[in-house]
Amino acid sequence: MAVGPSLVQLPEKIKVLRLESLNSAVRTFVTEKLGSRYIQTGGADLKAVYQDSDSMTPLILIHAHGVDIAAVLLRLAQEINGSTQHVRMISLGRGQGAKAEELIYKAQILSGQWAFLQNCHLAASFMPRLCIIVDSFTEGDKNIDSGFRLWLSSTPDTSFPVSILRKGLKIVIEPPQGLKATLLQTFGLRGTGLVTRAVFNNTACGPSWKRLLFSLCFFNAVVHERKKYGALGWNIPYEFSSSDLEISIQILEMLLEKQKKISWTALRYLTGEVAYGGRVTDSWDRRCLLSILDNFYNPSVLQEDFAYSADWVYRPISETDTLRDCRAYIRSLPEADSPELFGMHHCAERAYLKTQAELFLHSIVSIQPVVSTDTLIISGGKSQDEIVLEIVSDILMKLPLTVEDTGRVSETEDKVTFASFKAGPVWAALVKATEGPGSFTNSTLFNVLQQEIDHYNNLLSTITQSLHSLQQSIKGDIIFTTGLEEIYHSILKAKVPQLWQQHSYKTRKSLGSWIEDLIIGVNFFATWSNQVIAFLQSRFNYLVMLQRKTKTLLQFGEDSDLFSGCYQGCPTSFWLPGFFFPHGFLTAILQNYAQQNKIPVDSLTFAHKVLPLVQGEGQDLRGFKRKESILNKSFKESSHCESGITVFGLYLDGACWNPVSEALEEPQLHKRFYELPDVLFLPQKMSLDSRPHCLEEEAVLQLYECPLYRTPERSGMLSSTGISTNFVTVVFLPSLIAPCHWITRGVALLCQLED
Repeated sequence: MAVGPSLVQLPEKIKVLRLESLNSAVRTFVTEKLGSRYIQTGGADLKAVYQDSDSMTPLILIHAHGVDIAAVLLRLAQEINGSTQHVRMISLGRGQGAKAEELIYKAQILSGQWAFLQNCHLAASFMPRLCIIVDSFTEGDKNIDSGFRLWLSSTPDTSFPVSILRKGLKIVIEPPQGLKATLLQTFGLRGTGLVTRAVFNNTACGPSWKRLLFSLCFFNAVVHERKKYGALGWNIPYEFSSSDLEISIQILEMLLEKQKKISWTALRYLTGEVAYGGRVTDSWDRRCLLSILDNFYNPSVLQEDFAYSADWVYRPISETDTLRDCRAYIRSLPEADSPELFGMHHCAERAYLKTQAELFLHSIVSIQPVVSTDTLIISGGKSQDEIVLEIVSDILMKLPLTVEDTGRVSETEDKVTFASFKAGPVWAALVKATEGPGSFTNSTLFNVLQQEIDHYNNLLSTITQSLHSLQQSIKGDIIFTTGLEEIYHSILKAKVPQLWQQHSYKTRKSLGSWIEDLIIGVNFFATWSNQVIAFLQSRFNYLVMLQRKTKTLLQFGEDSDLFSGCYQGCPTSFWLPGFFFPHGFLTAILQNYAQQNKIPVDSLTFAHKVLPLVQGEGQDLRGFKRKESILNKSFKESSHCESGITVFGLYLDGACWNPVSEALEEPQLHKRFYELPDVLFLPQKMSLDSRPHCLEEEAVLQLYECPLYRTPERSGMLSSTGISTNFVTVVFLPSLIAPCHWITRGVALLCQLED
């Protein structure tokens, strides 16, 4: 008789077979062995804790980042005493210790005063004095009012005194997990709910009040929960606070009170752009926020046949519902949230569950006993030092000293670099023989080529020098510095060392994949340089031959077939992931077009067309012959378009490309990333209506303004222009459905994947 896996074995088997189901299996295990209360998340009952406290016991609020603890306490004070006048607050920090001590002493002698010291984790130097103050509460000669309470708030921090923790009542306040828990907290009974009975039963705002209030709270829960989906949810994980919802409720009340007609435009602007949008620094996140808000603030919400989900499980409350009815409905909602509620596809949910499972496993591993690695022997009887030395030797053998050293037969071979060629007599003669801004020698792509070569050479030099130093350190010839130690451990963990990342393009790849891409990039620009030099040399030789025949100094205008065309000698297709600065490369394309057509460069933009997919092309670019495939595609395919460029190597995140309909479509359930076919970038003048451009002929297609990023992480440093350094450009992609669908999906293009 076959016996299935036991309850204990089940999570282990799921970890191997379906990692995304691990958390569910663990929850089942905990429920069966310990009880369901250990997996439920509920808000802290501050009112009950307050009633159990006295004037000599501090109340300690331990909270996570992003929780507006002051607002929580003030709502409790309002509920208990009908006012917040008795709450004395101070935010601790440098120089605030004496003021905090004075505040406590004054509150002790006045009737019913609360002293609230915020951010104790920021005042480590004041904590010893606070211990003495708390100890003095129990002294017999102290005359403390019975209504006095000392409230302390802090994030989990080792500097917080253990003695105060032992004496006080501890309340942990965390952001709720899930739509149901968030809504329960918002409409809660425990002194922390924003929607009280008085707010809910506001009769001055008309019959639409309850439905729109619930819709706003539902929107608040959605924007909170989207961050669990990582970059698909938000480029930057924002910490929206309860004050955002509180202000939005006040805005809703202001715009509905005694108004016959709802101003939807004002409602969406003040809520989306001001209340919540004030925290959103990324323009693409702001676009997503406003698109989500449109689903919750629109006339359809007031219709009886409206629901937030297709199965009608999630719907607005009725105008006749009481607060008790509303809470009962929220309690009836499922514990697990459908990704459709957040505008996400099920593949995003799978990615989230897999990430959570990996975090869980990492936490389990982190609590295991630490094994010393000083004499650790790895597979094959090799020590860590031997493993690192082998990897270092392999990297040094694969990488050239400079980009244009690639393909050199011997160290003594006289290799002509692009920089030395431009400094030589051949280039000078070509420049003298040509004229006009559109001539070949004025192409801005030459500047891009040289800059990219310089950046690659700098990175190669950094890698080579650091690896040689690491070899010497391991052998004991030089001192093992902190920087070399970081490189050593990074190599063992298959990570790109921090020193290399500082001189590299942005990446999330493992060390092996990153080195592979680096080699391809070096070969790409080395081939480009060699091809340009060969082409220029052939044109120079032809020019010399013509001059010998005519015995005159020849000059050629920009319309001459001999030197016209800014793309001569360049790749026929460009591997965009290989560029250090792809944005600069695309700008150079626009500059060339502006020079040729004598128009301002700031009046230009790109139109895009996704080219037909070549059979087997995607597999070639990801297979064992990836380097050869990329170089062949770049330099050995058909001639390029003179008025634009073809780009390849991009990936779609959160959607896939349908080559039949030539439009975006939903991804498969178990796959998130898809390779996009080649894209034609065609410079053209901006239209007067500022609408996006695409070269698709089908009028039924709409255009999705798709952002292109360097890495799946999407976030980066904000540049001086307010745009993330991870952002490259926009690509307009055809769609058979409304673009807002892909906006809430978080669909984007990427230059590279993690591996």
